[in-house]
Amino acid sequence: ERLLCTVRDNGPGIPSEPVRAGAFGLESVQRRLQLRYGAAARLSLSSEAHGAIALVEIPIAKSVLRMERAGTE
Repeated sequence: ERLLCTVRDNGPGIPSEPVRAGAFGLESVQRRLQLRYGAAARLSLSSEAHGAIALVEIPIAKSVLRMERAGTE
């Protein structure tokens, strides 16, 4: 099973010009996902006329699923 997190905003979307010097936020998120989950993680961005969508998908550990099904945390 997988956890899917979608973040959507209603701003101007993602600019088409290169990112500003020193910007590392999304690159850092992508790197952390790869270090923790390898190829099983996914980060994608899309831009719309009025907003942007960020999608993060990661595997859920089987031990977490067992705890949820048992009703424990």
